[in-house]
Amino acid sequence: MPDSSHAAPTDPQPSRGTAGLLTLIEAYANARAAADICHDLARTLSDPDRDPVEAEAAQLETDATARHAEIMSALDDLTGTTLQAVPDPHLPVCTWRADVVEIRAVIPDGSRDVRVRYTPAQSIAAGAALIACGVAADIRTGGTLGPILPPFPTGQDRTAPADGSLTHDCEAAGTLKFAGIYGAPGVGQAWDCTACGRNWARLGGQFYPAEQGVHILTPADCI
Repeated sequence: MPDSSHAAPTDPQPSRGTAGLLTLIEAYANARAAADICHDLARTLSDPDRDPVEAEAAQLETDATARHAEIMSALDDLTGTTLQAVPDPHLPVCTWRADVVEIRAVIPDGSRDVRVRYTPAQSIAAGAALIACGVAADIRTGGTLGPILPPFPTGQDRTAPADGSLTHDCEAAGTLKFAGIYGAPGVGQAWDCTACGRNWARLGGQFYPAEQGVHILTPADCI
């Protein structure tokens, strides 16, 4: 069995300053590397020796995912504020990938986008909760939900190209807008298409669809 004792320290969560963020990145890199090593070992084994190694690899994957979530949470904490956002009036919901439902919002002054990504099951649960809350709030105000349920989104749909064609090349159309620099565990620049809302990552002077994940750091990049 591989030695994975370095992969997931059991110490309490480190402080959430810059130094704490570096500690979280190192913990994630260790967990990611241990999971990869375990997967590689499992591929060299035959039954029944493979089963326990694959089980350990699955646990290490869970640990790495948890470490990644801690990094993202720490990055949010470094902003020192809670973002107050409203639904994006042009593209409040989109499904760029079959397994992701993205809820989009914007800061009221339009200075920043906020995006929450759900699995299909999570989106159904969240949608049911929103409907229930909407009904409860509507009852208290004596209103009716009918008039406030027009086709959504209203106005021009940014998913449709301006020229009416069925395809849209964001880069060729010159509709990409710089959104920011990726922080760990990412690298490069984040860009958004102002016409269709698609997300792009720019690395080495080349654009890649963000869903390809080419901007995500590898364990070697973090060590």
